Amino acid sequence: MFPDLGRLSDLYRPVKRSIDQRKRFLRDALIDIANPDISAIFTRARRASYLGIFSVLVFSISWIAAVIMDGTWVYGVNMVSDLGVSTVFGARLAFTFGCVIGGLGFMAYGYQVMRSCSRSLVKLTYALCILCGFCLIGVGLFNESTLLHYPFAMSLGGLAIAAIIISLGDDLIQHKNESALKTIIIFGVFLLSLLGARPFAEATAIIALMTWIFVKCASFIRHNHI
Repeated sequence: MFPDLGRLSDLYRPVKRSIDQRKRFLRDALIDIANPDISAIFTRARRASYLGIFSVLVFSISWIAAVIMDGTWVYGVNMVSDLGVSTVFGARLAFTFGCVIGGLGFMAYGYQVMRSCSRSLVKLTYALCILCGFCLIGVGLFNESTLLHYPFAMSLGGLAIAAIIISLGDDLIQHKNESALKTIIIFGVFLLSLLGARPFAEATAIIALMTWIFVKCASFIRHNHI
């Protein structure tokens, strides 16, 4: 006849817990806003994350556009850099544009994240990200017919691998298991790609690098921490 007060209290607990979480979030946000140093760091890191996502999209769209305009490029058969020496001017232009603009974006992204975090492993990770962006610009400006192309391309791959491994180490130290698992999966895909032909491995490695940057940026925007 009378409602079960125990059950009603059980139903109320999740609601109360959710309200308490929101209150804590608002309180922490107000503290951050009141502290200009923390607020500036938060804003800088968030802007850097959006810039990182933008750079990934610019490179990816430019790559797709170059492939469409070239008309003969095949995934796993042709090297990505083949687009830089395509017989179609538009394809060459799109590839160069994506490498240069994307590279500049990655350099700015890495620099901003470095300024936003004091952890040494994070600083090292994004210092390597800056160098990756520089090498990507070099890949775009110096095509396969030049002597400088391969040093830039090989350096880009090595630096990217080092950045991902160091980032994984930081995630494990900070007990960020979800982020670490995503990095392991991405890096695992890259390692498996090495079993295939060189063009397949190169294209897959680039996709893995872009995915890793996108995931790291999205994670900060979602969780508000680096």
